[in-house]
Amino acid sequence: MALPVGRPTPARAIEIAERRKEALNLRIMGLSYTEIAEQLEVSRPTAIRDIQTVLAELRQETLKEAEDLRNIELRRLELATAAIMPKVAAGDMQAIAALIRLSERRCKLMGLDKQIEQMEHDVRVRVVREAMDASGVIDAEATVVERGDNQTAETSPGAAEDNAGGEEAQPGDVRQEVREDADR
Repeated sequence: MALPVGRPTPARAIEIAERRKEALNLRIMGLSYTEIAEQLEVSRPTAIRDIQTVLAELRQETLKEAEDLRNIELRRLELATAAIMPKVAAGDMQAIAALIRLSERRCKLMGLDKQIEQMEHDVRVRVVREAMDASGVIDAEATVVERGDNQTAETSPGAAEDNAGGEEAQPGDVRQEVREDADR
């Protein structure tokens, strides 16, 4: 049976895999791509590609392993949840507290908390911008924020009126929130 065009033979594929591992080991030891290419008797682009390929494969393996572990943990949480649900339904406060902790852990494993935090932040910044726009404060400051300048609210036109007392912007200050959003 003929191999597909462009595919190495099984023996050649093994040679390539071994060369790629060696290339990565040499890179880890501090050799340059040129030195690696010379030592392995390949072109510099091949040495680079070999190392990038091995690193990509390692990333994929790591992601797969992490996903497998996450799925195992989620299954354990499902089993624990199922086990305490009769007590939760009966109003047992300790079981309810355990259910909440299980739910929090599930959200953390699935990354839901980060998504919710980001959405809450985006809504908060949008509300702040709308409030500043309605009060006429945002026009001068929005230009600074949207350009990503390093100017502070205190040096922005219009900010002097808001900061007439000479106070520094504090965390949670609406101007601070808008600037923080611009830094993201």
